[in-house]
Amino acid sequence: MSFSRPISPIEQGYLASAPFLPPFAIQLLVEGAGSIGVTALRRAVAVASEASPGTRMVGGRRLWVDGGRTPPVTMLPSLDLDAPALRRPFDLSAGPLSEVLLVPGDPTTIVFRATHAMMDARGVLVWATDVLRALRGERPLGARSPLTDDALRRR
Repeated sequence: MSFSRPISPIEQGYLASAPFLPPFAIQLLVEGAGSIGVTALRRAVAVASEASPGTRMVGGRRLWVDGGRTPPVTMLPSLDLDAPALRRPFDLSAGPLSEVLLVPGDPTTIVFRATHAMMDARGVLVWATDVLRALRGERPLGARSPLTDDALRRR
């Protein structure tokens, strides 16, 4: 069975408000020295996303379900904080709901993006850290818990 988890009440509110607050995304920029090939980054994103299927979610009415599609990796020619790629909202009905942008150069920058309706900043940080582990040839730690914020609150 594929990974799934309930859409929490807070996430339902986020889904309803996302169209009014574009891009409604968590965006983590990681700068580093050296270069990263787009092919290597795509492999690392696939490995990390397999370990954290929440990055591959698609929404239904009551459940987030692992759609099985690795988040896309796109190259950007330069880092412009006003670039359309950083302002683009996610398509909540069709996905993908997370993605990675690669800006080659000095410094090399990787931008991890996810809709806040599905993932919080801690989730993006866990995923980004696992992508960097995979780039180094290390095994990702992963995040496979189906618990929601609401379930944790009730505990």
